[in-house]
Amino acid sequence: MLDYVIVGGGIVGLSVAYALQQQEPRATIQIIEKEKEVACHQTGHNSGVIHSGIYYKPGSFKAKFAKAGSESMRSFCIEHGWRSTFAEKSLSQRKKRNSHNWKTCINGVWIMV
Repeated sequence: MLDYVIVGGGIVGLSVAYALQQQEPRATIQIIEKEKEVACHQTGHNSGVIHSGIYYKPGSFKAKFAKAGSESMRSFCIEHGWRSTFAEKSLSQRKKRNSHNWKTCINGVWIMV
């Protein structure tokens, strides 16, 4: 008998299965997917960009969730030895406020402006 059955082998279904496995290592989990392989639909067609959260309203759930997700994905890739490119994003202001660069923190992400 199975402990969990997850319908869908996309990023959400696989993430739920992974989280359950981490919380309950002895649980039996089955993923049901209609395709021959996982991540064949939207998951396999996204841009692959992990958003930092700087564009969301400061302190919002989206901003906090994006930052936490970005950090956990980076840790996951490093922990599992996945070759990944973590490109940094440069932001600049259109009009100079002064001649010095200054740092600011947007939703927990420090940027040079």
